[in-house]
Amino acid sequence: MSSSSEDLLGYAPPIGEVLWTAMNAQIRVLTGGDITKEEAVLSMDTWRALTELDAKAKEVEDIKRQTK
Repeated sequence: MSSSSEDLLGYAPPIGEVLWTAMNAQIRVLTGGDITKEEAVLSMDTWRALTELDAKAKEVEDIKRQTK
């Protein structure tokens, strides 16, 4: 395990915890923080959700480039 994935004591969170955190972050991005949209997001086609996440990531990158 690389030192970037461990703390100073050599602890790395269980992979399930890491994946759960990542999944929740992705759901939050897709819902825009609106919990009433969560059911629609969870029933969304996986490829469509990934396409949307990719587009949102590119938008953020563009905004960061423009603000430098």
